[in-house]
Amino acid sequence: MHRNPMTGTTERTGPTRSARVRRAPTRALVGVLAAAALALPTTGALAQSDVDSSEVVLASLGDATVTLEAFELRFEAAVRSTLAQQGVEPDAETVAGFEAQRPVFLEQLGQELVLSAHAEELGIAAGDAEVDAVVEQAREEHGADLDAALAEIGFGSTADFETAVRRSLNAQRVVEALRAEVEVDPAAIEAWYEANPDQVTGPDGPVPLEEVREPIADLLAGEHVEARVAELVAESGIETHPERL
Repeated sequence: MHRNPMTGTTERTGPTRSARVRRAPTRALVGVLAAAALALPTTGALAQSDVDSSEVVLASLGDATVTLEAFELRFEAAVRSTLAQQGVEPDAETVAGFEAQRPVFLEQLGQELVLSAHAEELGIAAGDAEVDAVVEQAREEHGADLDAALAEIGFGSTADFETAVRRSLNAQRVVEALRAEVEVDPAAIEAWYEANPDQVTGPDGPVPLEEVREPIADLLAGEHVEARVAELVAESGIETHPERL
């Protein structure tokens, strides 16, 4: 199972002998884009309008908001990052191919707001010292070029970056807390194994259950966490406005 970086959905590729857990890069700037659970798609073609994009609110939860300006910056940066990872040169055609992902990206940013607020409610939100440490790591890495580096990944200022770091860390903590609550029933693992023979067959035939029990458990736990996150979003009262994109 892996998460599609553009859609944010989980694709089930099936546990096999060759399955490996791949972790996102830990560098400060890249980490924010990958975290938050929250993967960032991207587009270079910004919507043209006479409206002040800093005044247009696309998502709101209490005092926390996502403006059109912030959305466009992070969406563009994420698109370019995705294209770079694919070895594709960004141009008008390749960037336009991500246009349909804009509402999905907004949904992901809204989810991040919800999870960050939930971290506060649970008392597990990241402290100022932790956020400052991430910013300082970025500063040490980029030095005088920090502002330019932040702009490249969609942040207009250090303050914007700090806000994103805090939300990302908070969201990650909630996901980890939800995962820790999950106890996968061994019978459910066995049932999945029996129901998905095509997913547990390698070059030499069916892989023994014991060799794929753990990845199947992770897959099922991930489904549970996704469902719980969806419930939190539904219960949160968050307002999103994809029609303003």
